[in-house]
Amino acid sequence: MKEFNKIKKGLGPICEEATQVLIVGTFPSENSLKNNQYYNNPTNQFWKLLSDMLRSDLIKIDYDKRIKILLDHNFGIWDCISRCKRKTSSDSKIINPSFNDFSTLKCPQLKIILGNSDKSFNYLKKCQIPKNVKMGKLISSSIMINSQIGKNN
Repeated sequence: MKEFNKIKKGLGPICEEATQVLIVGTFPSENSLKNNQYYNNPTNQFWKLLSDMLRSDLIKIDYDKRIKILLDHNFGIWDCISRCKRKTSSDSKIINPSFNDFSTLKCPQLKIILGNSDKSFNYLKKCQIPKNVKMGKLISSSIMINSQIGKNN
């Protein structure tokens, strides 16, 4: 069976009861799936952006410590898509997505779910969201998107 025909399963949510803000992408990159770590592609700026936001250097520490700091600040991570077919890590190559059900999360303090790009925000609108939870959108942490930002300034 060709790799493209395989249904890929995403990673589980990283959150806990105290989580108030959940940041969601579309679906993990091939590198993230292989290593079972969100935002594992070194060109993605997610951890740098969160380092600035949380005033804690998340770049130079291992993944488990990053997650602990994230959770200590009441942030969580997940993706909109639970499984799909995809040939590469590109969001444009996603076909037949199945969406995560955010209403099943055990996060009673959750206040907002933030899409980490236009694409993830659009997918988020297709997911089951608890009624009392707001949705919002962040600028993409993808290096391809961020490389375009400076060109317009």
